[in-house]
Amino acid sequence: MQNIQALLELRDIVKKYRKSGTFSLNRVSFEVREKERIAYLGPNGSGKTTTCKIMGTVLYPDAGKVLFRGRDIFKIRRAYLKKIGVMFGNKTKLMQNIKLMDAFLLLGHIYGISEKEVKKKVFYYAERLNVRHLLNNRLREFSLGERTKSELIGTLLHDPEVVILDEPTIGVDIVSRYEMYELLRYINKTMGTSILITSHNVEDIKELAKRVILINRGKVIFDGDLPEFKKRFGTEQKDVILRFKSYNQFERARKELSGFIKKIEGVNLHLIIGDKEMPSLLKKLISYGDYELLIKEQELSEILRRSYGE
Repeated sequence: MQNIQALLELRDIVKKYRKSGTFSLNRVSFEVREKERIAYLGPNGSGKTTTCKIMGTVLYPDAGKVLFRGRDIFKIRRAYLKKIGVMFGNKTKLMQNIKLMDAFLLLGHIYGISEKEVKKKVFYYAERLNVRHLLNNRLREFSLGERTKSELIGTLLHDPEVVILDEPTIGVDIVSRYEMYELLRYINKTMGTSILITSHNVEDIKELAKRVILINRGKVIFDGDLPEFKKRFGTEQKDVILRFKSYNQFERARKELSGFIKKIEGVNLHLIIGDKEMPSLLKKLISYGDYELLIKEQELSEILRRSYGE
């Protein structure tokens, strides 16, 4: 297997709540490697935002280290912040009371990017996110979706190697979300940008994640690819729908498969079949003649709900 270099590495990160002394993060360790797309998941209060704030140097850990290419991020903070982009769904990095293009130019100046280069990038990203017509307007006048897409442009303006997105799509309409997904997949593919996203939105995970890190009560309880996550926290049962064109065949199946029937609609049988029973079911179906078979995978939302309960 090809060795992929770790860009960010969290080593035994600890963060406690001051008042209660309980752990927000309890020895959290994981790596963000080059070109990865990671969903960092967990229920409310599990430590996701705290982790993002530490990776963004907004908070200091009580113990442990965060390394960027092997160096402590708090010792190279200025250089490090030019290599990452951080976006919090409920925060803004752009000036609200000036024109959007001027806000981008100001941000570009902070990052040491020329005006020409800033405008080139802004025009490109704004076109892809359908906000180019807003560049001469003030951010305070924008809808939530328009503000969010503008913040994403600001996050990507300096070509970060790692993008950390904390609940970026809260309240954003479906069209705007998919514009964001397409852009993020594009920079991941063409520029090699690593992406880490926290979200409770199932579509965010489906569209962006290849790897899942699950945190609960301040501890990482799973770290693996998305199919492995589904297998670990999903059930061994599947919803199966059988549609018959022959009433006689329907009646035969209804009697022979009665133990698996969830409900009946006309000449359609809705079954619950375990993985172990699936081969024998498929073998039996050969004798039923003309029918349609639909096997429904378990919804990711249900798998998430089960994983949060562990």
